[in-house]
Amino acid sequence: MTEQQSPKKQSLHLLFVIAAVVGFGFLFAYFQHENLDNRVNFSLTDGSGKEITETAFGGKWMIVYFGFTSCPDICPTQTAKVAQTIRLLDKKRLGNAIVPVFISVDYERDTPASINHYLNQFDDRIVGLSGNKAQLDYVVSRFHTHYELKADPSAHHGGLDVVHSSMTYIVDPFGKIVDQIALGYDPLFLASHLETLL
Repeated sequence: MTEQQSPKKQSLHLLFVIAAVVGFGFLFAYFQHENLDNRVNFSLTDGSGKEITETAFGGKWMIVYFGFTSCPDICPTQTAKVAQTIRLLDKKRLGNAIVPVFISVDYERDTPASINHYLNQFDDRIVGLSGNKAQLDYVVSRFHTHYELKADPSAHHGGLDVVHSSMTYIVDPFGKIVDQIALGYDPLFLASHLETLL
């Protein structure tokens, strides 16, 4: 004859199992987000000349893209699309829930002041960041992308050919890249996509 557990003991056992499952879930999520191999982190200079890290954005979602201020075509197109995306999100009262971040890879010519001047022509909420070669090499590696500065007298922008990614990266509040969008996107698509993530 088997001994039956009292309802109180059964309830305690069930609570213990539930707590263990929930606790494991939280630990798994925590370590997934804390894994530095999966997390974007950086130390770069903002428009005021102050060095900041990704934590300066208060755990908000980020739209991150790379470029340089004397870029003749891709960067203005990309920046205009980011600005339009933010304005579309404004209509849903979500514009301030996202931090748009432009990272200049032209460490030889772009300054915090020139980056600010450039971005303010599109939307002054776009955060411009810059750094030295070592800082940029590091942040570019975190995004698993590339850039290159090559002397080229025939280049239309000051004799320097700048190669960089034209992708737009969506980064969650934990610093994980959750998506990357190719340049040809429609701002309406990106705004809708971000709305589903927020």
